[in-house]
Amino acid sequence: GKCVYEIDAGKKCVIYEEGKEYYDKLIIALGNRPIVPKVDGFNLKGVFTFKTMKDAESIAAYKSNTVVVVGAGPIGVEMCIALKRQGLDVYLIEKEGWILPRILEEKLANRVAKEVKSKGVVVSTGEEIVKILGKDKVKAILLKGNKIIDCDMVIFAMGMKPKTDIARNADLNLGNLGGIITDEKMMTSIPDIYACGDCIESKDTLTNKNALNALWPNAVIGGKVAGLNAIGISRKYSPPVNLNCIQINDVTAISLGYSDCSLRGLNGKDVIEGSTSKGEYRIILFNGNLVGMQIVAKNNNLILLFNSIYTQKKLSMVKRAFRHDEFTMRNPLYSLLLTTRNFHLMKKIKNGYWGESK
Repeated sequence: GKCVYEIDAGKKCVIYEEGKEYYDKLIIALGNRPIVPKVDGFNLKGVFTFKTMKDAESIAAYKSNTVVVVGAGPIGVEMCIALKRQGLDVYLIEKEGWILPRILEEKLANRVAKEVKSKGVVVSTGEEIVKILGKDKVKAILLKGNKIIDCDMVIFAMGMKPKTDIARNADLNLGNLGGIITDEKMMTSIPDIYACGDCIESKDTLTNKNALNALWPNAVIGGKVAGLNAIGISRKYSPPVNLNCIQINDVTAISLGYSDCSLRGLNGKDVIEGSTSKGEYRIILFNGNLVGMQIVAKNNNLILLFNSIYTQKKLSMVKRAFRHDEFTMRNPLYSLLLTTRNFHLMKKIKNGYWGESK
């Protein structure tokens, strides 16, 4: 219940309303905040972002018939399904040419979009909101192509950006993407101050560019590394393997590692695509090494499809990602269990469907 508003790195203390707290080592885990566009009408009643439980309660309490969700990432897509389940008319607006653009290529994303549309959600891609219309509360939105959608609620789900105001004021080095720069031990530019979680950015070893990796497994591992180094136990932060999992109806989509979007503009990328009666997949290679995989399949076929791909291809990244104690956090099948609550699938995994890694 204490709000820290300043870090005095010279005196090694944090300052909050009631006083100061001195430290030997400091760990910053500030998290992130929603990205919001600069559009007229953002302050009207009926406009929301979505991150906290308070946000969810405010959305649930607001009387609405028609809602527009802006941003078709995993959060935006799942929010549309939840709102539709509550009986609302739902529109999904995405600036890119297909939904889930950062984790799935167009062909696989369209398979998921088909399931979303089957729920009654109106999906509009290649569109951009430019204005929210209304006097005191939302009445409609105006899109870039001058199309108007009548609605009484707008929810922005355009992703998150690092929360770094305190770090910036303490003169910690920030990257071009706005995150706190850390080394492999999670140390910041100021000695004895560490940072971890969604507020940091780190250099990607493959693209050699800084990247934000605001996913729970990466935050957990980074937090452990920061904590251990802060108490004198040397640990290094391994490059994260990004993982996303989303379920619509009985279809689940998994994105593991790099997507086409994250490797855009680099030479040396190859793609292996395929489909079976069990589902569709896309394997991404960079200089001959597997760096990413995307799968869309029905839940009862997902393990068999993944296992067949795993045993037939040289997936060194998958083996590296799943070893030791990182297995449960970075295993897409475990993520599937958390997402779908199909806990009976764990029995199949234990009985050997996962091959070497069971």
